Amino acid sequence: MNAARGALKIATLAAALFAAPAIAQEDAKTISMFFGDVRVGGNVRLDGNSGDQVLALGGSVNATGVNSDTFGAAGGQVSVSAVHADRFFAAGGTVTLNTITADEVFAAGGNVSATDVTAGDGHFAGGNVVVLGSFSGDLHANGGNVTVGENATVSGDTVAIGGKVTLSGQFNGDVGVKADEARIAGTINGDLSVDARSLVLEPGTTVAGDMILPAGISFTPPVGVNVSGDIRNAGDMDADGVTVRIALDDEDDGVFSFSPFGSGIFMMLISLAAFGALALGVAPQFMAQSAQQLSLRPLPSLAVGLSSLFLAPLAMALAAATVIGIPFALLGAAAYGVAIALGVVTLCLWGGLALRAATKQPGAETRLARLVGWTLMGFVALALIGAVPILGGVVQLLAVMTGAGAVIATAWAARRPAAA
Repeated sequence: MNAARGALKIATLAAALFAAPAIAQEDAKTISMFFGDVRVGGNVRLDGNSGDQVLALGGSVNATGVNSDTFGAAGGQVSVSAVHADRFFAAGGTVTLNTITADEVFAAGGNVSATDVTAGDGHFAGGNVVVLGSFSGDLHANGGNVTVGENATVSGDTVAIGGKVTLSGQFNGDVGVKADEARIAGTINGDLSVDARSLVLEPGTTVAGDMILPAGISFTPPVGVNVSGDIRNAGDMDADGVTVRIALDDEDDGVFSFSPFGSGIFMMLISLAAFGALALGVAPQFMAQSAQQLSLRPLPSLAVGLSSLFLAPLAMALAAATVIGIPFALLGAAAYGVAIALGVVTLCLWGGLALRAATKQPGAETRLARLVGWTLMGFVALALIGAVPILGGVVQLLAVMTGAGAVIATAWAARRPAAA
């Protein structure tokens, strides 16, 4: 699984999760968009829906009997059962999954419970994570408390990272664990790599491969535990980090690296929400004018944005070539960074309000919390576009440059009122 694709999908889920409280009071409506049906509202229910793409966003989401190529649900409370999808995404304060069949499963939340899951690859993250199911590919679980139950079967590799990690069941590939407290049982047919302050191997545990520990740590298996391979140390394991090195096939670099914040994606989204709230709260008229500029003059905005993409770095480099110009180069870099950030907010605000208009909500939205919420909904759409291979990234870049160009054009117009 490509790390960038995984981070993008996590970003999409997290953005929807942050946006859910802002739309929790809206009446549930179905919107047909280019990527499929979107059900948005306070309490969203899906029963027997089908389609290429099915997405539900709300204060609470209950879905059952859905059959789609891609299914996604995000909200304060998310409960999903009897769903079949090629790609499955869920995020919420509490996420409860039961009888899910998918090629790939992604779930994130405060509390995540996944039972009777049949999937290729599984990716789970949350405060408390419980996973029971069968995975023909790899399983990644990250959280405060992580439990992979005794009925779980993983054919590929398993990586579990958390404060407390409990692994049971059968693991046919390599297993990597990073935790303060690790408790392991069941059968591991590959290598077991552990970096933990406290490690307990339950009686009956079998490790067919090697057991790999951090440098300087010695370990003797207790009675009833069978390690067929060697017990050895890996000098490159960092006891203070979250990198677990395990032996994989030649096509993999042998490193799984996880962050509790999804490689910074969650922090990025928090920053987007905070920056968006600040911009919309401090300069609502400017942000509205920038969004209007983007809507009414998209091509000129794109031209300004693309020009700035090439000319701004060149101007800063030329300024930095002289001692006296270095401060101006630094100021220019900071200003350009702010323009790009405001461009992203403007673009997502425009997209979110377009989505709101599609729900036929009456009147203009002026409440800050709702504006931030719809801005993050715009980010969901931007992330979904980016999921399209090759072309999606190009469209994302052009869209962001259009937003930045709208901001620059609006700021330039605002500084010369006499010419109006």
